[in-house]
Amino acid sequence: LKNKKTSKLWSNVLGLTTKPSPNGSFILKGETKPSGPELSLYEVNTGATFVLEKMSLVEKCNFTQDETILTCGTPVRFEQNAYPYNWYLRKIKTNDVLIRYTTKNKNSRIISNIVDEINKEIDVFELVSNNSGSKTGFIDKTSMDLYLYEE
Repeated sequence: LKNKKTSKLWSNVLGLTTKPSPNGSFILKGETKPSGPELSLYEVNTGATFVLEKMSLVEKCNFTQDETILTCGTPVRFEQNAYPYNWYLRKIKTNDVLIRYTTKNKNSRIISNIVDEINKEIDVFELVSNNSGSKTGFIDKTSMDLYLYEE
């Protein structure tokens, strides 16, 4: 217990949600801004924070086991709303694309426009990926159907 330490990272953050990476190198942080829910990647070792370019919810994202890739279900658009609360309560649903970020250089790319592929809007949650990111599973929050995206 002598080497343990507790530090406050953030305070007074509206709609704060977080998800640590598997080994704790990163913390994905979500907060509600006037424009919608903002995601940022906090690097634990350096204390650096990088705001991700697309808005989404922490609950729609997952790190690969080796922490090199972050994949997110990202809504095509956001309406003015109380995020993430009304999403939790199923008062709103989203139409998502899959976006992949690299944790090293923070590059991103759309890997799947789901509605174009299956002709159905999907509200992604419970997303998981294999280590290479070539397989990504997720549940449609609206129907509770399970989907698998493969590259």
